[in-house]
Amino acid sequence: MEPSIHELNSIYNYWEGGSDEEDAQSSRTLQRIPVDYDDDDDTMSVTSNTMLLDDADVDDESEGASTPRTLRGFEEGGDGDNGLKIGEPGEHKASNLSTYFNIVCIVAGTGILQLPYALSEGGWSAVFLIALAALMSNFTANATVRCLYYKDGIRLDGYSDVAYEAFGSKGRKFVSFFKSATLTAASSLFIVLTATNITQLLQDTSFAHLSIGFWIKVCVVFAWTPLVIKKSIHEVAILSMFSTLSTVVMVIVVVYICGRDIVARENMPDLTAIDIKKIPTALSSIFFSYGGNFVFPEVEGGMKYPKSFERVQGSASITVFLMYALVAVMGYAAYASDTKSPVFLNMKSGPLLIIANSMVTAHAILTAPIMMASVCMNLEQDLNVVPVTRPRSEQKIRRFLFRTFMMLVVFCLAYYCPYFDDLVQLIGAFAESLLVFVFPAMFYLILQSKKGPLSIFTWAWCSLVILVGLYCCTAGTWSGITSLISHIQNAKPSKG
Repeated sequence: MEPSIHELNSIYNYWEGGSDEEDAQSSRTLQRIPVDYDDDDDTMSVTSNTMLLDDADVDDESEGASTPRTLRGFEEGGDGDNGLKIGEPGEHKASNLSTYFNIVCIVAGTGILQLPYALSEGGWSAVFLIALAALMSNFTANATVRCLYYKDGIRLDGYSDVAYEAFGSKGRKFVSFFKSATLTAASSLFIVLTATNITQLLQDTSFAHLSIGFWIKVCVVFAWTPLVIKKSIHEVAILSMFSTLSTVVMVIVVVYICGRDIVARENMPDLTAIDIKKIPTALSSIFFSYGGNFVFPEVEGGMKYPKSFERVQGSASITVFLMYALVAVMGYAAYASDTKSPVFLNMKSGPLLIIANSMVTAHAILTAPIMMASVCMNLEQDLNVVPVTRPRSEQKIRRFLFRTFMMLVVFCLAYYCPYFDDLVQLIGAFAESLLVFVFPAMFYLILQSKKGPLSIFTWAWCSLVILVGLYCCTAGTWSGITSLISHIQNAKPSKG
C-alpha cells in the first residue's frame, strides 16, 4: 500500500503549518460544495459556500447530526464565472496519465513480492484469486468514489466521512481508528522488509554478523528522525517516480531470474493445482497486495478531470493484475513449494538482484515515516494531542513526545515480530480485507439504496464481495495468528 500524492502534500502542508489563528479557524470550518456535472466538457462546476461553526457545533458529533464534520471544499471563487471548477486544469491538479501512474504506485508496491508465496500456499488456483481480487478491488475503488457524491450537490471529504454517512459518528471513529491501526502495522512491515533486505545485501561483507534486530533498530531511528523534526518530507514527484521505477525493476528482475532458474533446473518440481486448507492464507496475501483503496478519494479529488477516474482506475487495475500474475506465475514455477516471502530470498545474489533489492529497501524505508506522519496527523487531531490554543513551544513538545511514542509502538511490532510473511498475512486478512473490500461494499449498498432501489445483480455482487472479504478476515486471521505464535515460540526475537 502506497500513500497518494494528495496525502503527501497534506502531510507537507501540516508540517509547514499556518498561524495559531488560522489553525483554529480551519478546525471550525464546514464546507459544502454544490456540484454540477457538465457532460460536454467532462468537468464539474462547483460553487463553494463556507459556514463558520462555533466550538459547540464542532464538538457535537452525535448520531443525530446530518452532516459530517469536514467536507472537501475550495476557496470562494466569487460570483458568476469566477467560481472554481473541479475538472478545470490547474497547477496542482493531476492529469489522467499522472493519476494512472499514481494508482499503480499506490497498489503495486512491495506486496508484489508476496504473490509467488501465495501461489505456493494455494496452488495454481490462486491465479484465479488474483483475478477475483482485481475485479473486487476495481469495484470497491469506484464504489467508494461514487459514495462521495451520493448527496446531490455535496462531495464528502474522504473515506471516513463516507463511513459517517453510512454508520454515523461511531462508524466514522471506528473506521478512522482502523485506518490508523492498519497504517501503523504496515509501517512496521516496511521496517521488517528493510531490515531483512539489508541483512541479505550485506551477507558477504564485514557487516554480515549484524542481526536483523540490529537493523530494525537502525531503521526505526531513521524513520523516527524526519517524523519528529520540523522539516520537509514532501519530495512527492521524486518519490512517485522512484516508486514506479522500483516496481518496474522488481518485475523485470523477478521475471528474468525466475526464468533463468527454470531453464537451469534439472528436475521438474511438484506444483499443486489447489490446496483448500491454505486458500485463506493465499487469499489474505493477495488482498494485502491490493491495499490502498481507502486513499483513492484523495486521488480522485486531485484529478483535473474527476469524471475520468473510473476509466483511469480500470486501466491501472488491469496493469497491476498483469504484473501480479506474471510475477506470481514465474516465481511459483521456479521455486514451487520452496517459495519464500519476499521472493528475493529464493534468489542467488548478483548485480541485478542487488540493485533491485537496494531500490526496494530505499523505497520501503522512505515510505515508513510518510505513512506514520499520516497516522500521527489523524490521531493528533482526533485525540486533540496538540491543541491549537497552546503555545507553539508546547505544541512542538507534545508532538515530539506523541510521535516518539508511536514510533516505539512500530519498533515493538517490528522487533518482536520480525516475520515478514506472517505480518503480511495478518494485515491482509484482518485489516485490508475490511477496509478495501468489506466496508466499501457495505457503504455502497447503504448509501446508494437511499437514492433508489438497486438491481439484483448489484446486491448479489456486493454480497459476494462482503462474504469473501469476511471469510478472508476470519479464516486468514486465525491462520496467521497461529502461525505467528508458532514462530514466536520456536524462535527468540532478533537481538542487535
